[in-house]
Amino acid sequence: MPPDPSQEPQRKERQALRPSTGDLHARSYLRHLVLPETALRSTLELLQSYQTVLQADLNLARLFEVPLASDLKAERLQSLFTESNPRALEADQARCTIHWADVVLSSTYEWEQQADGNNHVRVDKGKVEVSKQDHEFITTGLPRQIADPHSYPSDVASEINIVKLTRSQIAPWRDLTVRCSCSPPSVDHSADLCEFSESNNR
Repeated sequence: MPPDPSQEPQRKERQALRPSTGDLHARSYLRHLVLPETALRSTLELLQSYQTVLQADLNLARLFEVPLASDLKAERLQSLFTESNPRALEADQARCTIHWADVVLSSTYEWEQQADGNNHVRVDKGKVEVSKQDHEFITTGLPRQIADPHSYPSDVASEINIVKLTRSQIAPWRDLTVRCSCSPPSVDHSADLCEFSESNNR
């Protein structure tokens, strides 16, 4: 049965609205590019956050709020010093309380003796005043040993488990790198992409 001539305008309109093969290929190719890029950005941000932690020599288990034996010991450090907390002269963050554990575990310990016998000490979190007696106690290394997670096998085991978890979360980085370094599909869709872009700009 021949087509009804009166239906010809509707048929042409449906064909115009129907996506062409080029459109479908172009959209598929764009998804191929966009999805890995989004996942790659997410993984890169995760990797950079872990890199920041590792470069600062911070304890991952403590950042994940895993209960540590060293934390309990660190809370009792104040009883070994002449003051419950060191007197903060400068703090890197507003309302930041600097504890003795922060002082003894600091990667920076730069001290200057003052005329009154006390010491002004630059640590990671700021600058504190430490008495001569407390300074001499700190330099023995005993307070650091008490508060250091590496002194306790259970804390070391917790850190290892967290590192394994971290590595498992970073693992997609390698897979995504391999996927993104692979050649795109062998079919050349450049013409389709141009046509698709032009049609969207109309």
